[in-house]
Amino acid sequence: MSSPVFFFRVPVPCDSCGQKDLRPVSDLVGNDMIACSFCGTAIDVSSKEWRTFLSQTVEALGKITITPR
Repeated sequence: MSSPVFFFRVPVPCDSCGQKDLRPVSDLVGNDMIACSFCGTAIDVSSKEWRTFLSQTVEALGKITITPR
């Protein structure tokens, strides 16, 4: 079994270049900043809104079980 946290992707908007980078939830959990894949600008994901969103997302994903075929 694998956790969906490693596979489920969420859009992370970049204020610098305007692109939306699809990142695995696992990249965001435990990090305050991530680099935009398009322009390299640091994106702050430490806000209360991001933390709440990630917490709720991880909780919801924890209820899903992925089994190999």
